[in-house]
Amino acid sequence: MLAVADGEGRNGVWLAERGLDVVSVDGSGVGLAKARALAHRRGVSLQTVLADLALWEWESEAYDVVVAIFVQFAPPDLRKTMFEGFHTCLKPGGILVMQGYRVEQLRYGTGGPPHADHLYTRDLLIRSFGHWEIRHLQEHDSVIEEGAGHSGMSALIDLVAEKARHDILPLPSVEAAQADLRIAARTSVCSQAGSLAAERTSYRPRNADAIQSSTSVSRSASPSRNRVITKWSTPDSESNSPLSGATASMQLIITSDGIRSSSSPAIMSTRPA
Repeated sequence: MLAVADGEGRNGVWLAERGLDVVSVDGSGVGLAKARALAHRRGVSLQTVLADLALWEWESEAYDVVVAIFVQFAPPDLRKTMFEGFHTCLKPGGILVMQGYRVEQLRYGTGGPPHADHLYTRDLLIRSFGHWEIRHLQEHDSVIEEGAGHSGMSALIDLVAEKARHDILPLPSVEAAQADLRIAARTSVCSQAGSLAAERTSYRPRNADAIQSSTSVSRSASPSRNRVITKWSTPDSESNSPLSGATASMQLIITSDGIRSSSSPAIMSTRPA
């Protein structure tokens, strides 16, 4: 497991205590020394790497898990490099765990960088990792106590994503748009699947006028086979859209066994978080 910008090692040591073989990377030698001391006191081992993440070479498919907690010292260019590094160093099927401040944190002033472009939005994380299998994506306001500099009510966002088995960078624009639709679909219909009530999603992408949505519900003899099917399609005639010149469609099927979505050009599979 790789703990990115792990500082004094609280995350890395906590994970090592749970049996993971942890590599803790950070740009501060002082912080990593404290991480090693903390690991020693807790009776676990921790490999530390001193590195500038702007220059560090991300080893290809080296880790089963990457954890990046509040790594928001990074401006957009460095963040892009780091996110691509997460893609590179995770094995196919590996897990990415992230938590950070949302842009709304600027109103709270209870920690984090004072620059909006360092903070996360839901759209940013979907466009960066939405073609993976997103296990969990949640925005929430919660109280954290992380010392004098990070204390009080905070605007947070959490992401858990599984790297696709066949991962390609950069994201094709069609797949990026489908990622938005897939997450919106899960948010819209998962809460309704149990009662077999399906309503037209309130999600409206930027090119909403060109998106046609239809929803149908079917009931079989066995309640376990109930399903909700939602389809989206974009016509070829769309002119002022990132999908111009292409036709994209998606079908989302929800059963008690999980969620399955098929789309053009790719087929994706998702289970409930």
